[in-house]
Amino acid sequence: MGKLKKFIMNKIEKVNVQVSMLTCGLIIFSCLVIYLVTSGVMISMLADAYNERANLTFTTIESHFDSRLFTEDVPDGVYGAALSYLSAVKDNMAISEIFVVRKDKNGDFNIYSIRKMTR
Repeated sequence: MGKLKKFIMNKIEKVNVQVSMLTCGLIIFSCLVIYLVTSGVMISMLADAYNERANLTFTTIESHFDSRLFTEDVPDGVYGAALSYLSAVKDNMAISEIFVVRKDKNGDFNIYSIRKMTR
C-alpha cells in the first residue's frame, strides 16, 4: 500500500495534474450552480403561469354564474345551464375535473365534481 500511495502522491504533486483537477472541479461546480439557478427560475415561471391560468379561469367562471345558483331553491334551468357551462369550460381547458364547493345552511360544505368521461 505504501508504494501505491507514494505513486499517487507523486502524480498529484505535478502542477499540470493539479490544474486539471482544479479545472474539472470548477466546471462541475459551475454546471451545478447553473442547473440550480435555471431550474429555480423555470419552476417559479411555471408556478406563475399556473396561478395566472387559475385566476383567469376563476374570474371567467365567476362572471358567468347566476347568483340564484347558490340559493337553497335552485331552478332547474339555472342548474342545467351552469352544469353545461362548467362542462364546456372543463372540455376547453382539457382538465379532468372541476370541483364546485357550496356551503349549506348548516355550515357544511358540499363538494360537487364534474368529471371527464373516458372512453
